[in-house]
Parts: sequence; structure tokens; C-alpha cells
Amino acid sequence: MVPHFQIRKKIFLMEVKNFLLHLLMLPYYWEKTYRLLALN
Repeated sequence: MVPHFQIRKKIFLMEVKNFLLHLLMLPYYWEKTYRLLALN
């Protein structure tokens, strides 16, 4: 068993989750900013 490999895998999974969260949040933010621009 190689410990640093496990740590690397954990970090990789965390980064993937972060990336997916950002992708999910992007449309929400775009809609928000678009509505603000449309109101102005």
C-alpha cells in the first residue's frame, strides 16, 4: 500500500467535485447576472 498515492487520489477527487460544483453553479450565476442587467 502506497500512502502518497491515496492522498493524491483524495486530492484529485476533491478537485473533481469542486469542478463539478462550479459547473452546476455557473448557469445559476449567469441567470442572476442576466436578470440584474435586464432590470437595469
